[in-house]
Amino acid sequence: MKQLKKHFKSFDSLEKSKRETAEITESRNINALKPEISRNVFSQESLRIKREGESLRQEDDLKVKQEISTVREELGKLIKSISLLQKETQKTVAQEIVGPGIYHQNFLQLLKQTIIFLRARVEESTNWLSALNKRSKKQGHYWAQAKKSGTKYTLSGERSSATQTL
Repeated sequence: MKQLKKHFKSFDSLEKSKRETAEITESRNINALKPEISRNVFSQESLRIKREGESLRQEDDLKVKQEISTVREELGKLIKSISLLQKETQKTVAQEIVGPGIYHQNFLQLLKQTIIFLRARVEESTNWLSALNKRSKKQGHYWAQAKKSGTKYTLSGERSSATQTL
C-alpha cells in the first residue's frame, strides 16, 4: 500500500508539473502574440490617421478651389461693373447741367474723389496682377526646365542661389 501511495504521489507530482508546464507554455504563447497584436493595432491606427489626414487635405483643397472660383466670379462681376461705371461716368461728363448749384458741385466733387480713389486702387491692383503673372511665367519656365533637365538643372549651384529666398 505504501508503494501505491508513493506511486500516486509521483503520479500527482507528474500531473502537477505537466499542468505547470502547460501554463508556462500557454503564457509564453500569449506573450509572444502580444507584440504582434500591438504591432497590428499600431499599424491599423497609423493607417486610420493617415486616411483621416488625406481626407482633411482633400477637404482643404476642395475649399480652396471653391474660394478661388468664388473670387474669380466676383472679379468677373467687377469687370462688368467697371465697364458700366465707365459708361455712366462718360454720360455724366457729357451732359450739360441745367441750373448748376451747390448740390451739383458737391455731387461732382464726391464723384471725382471716388473715381480718383478707385483709379488708385485699380492701378495698384494692376501692378500686383502684373507681378503675379510675371512670377507665374517664371515658375512655369523653372518647372519646364526642371522637367526637361532634371536634377542637373534643379541642383545646379547657379540655380539654387537664384531661387533661394532670404
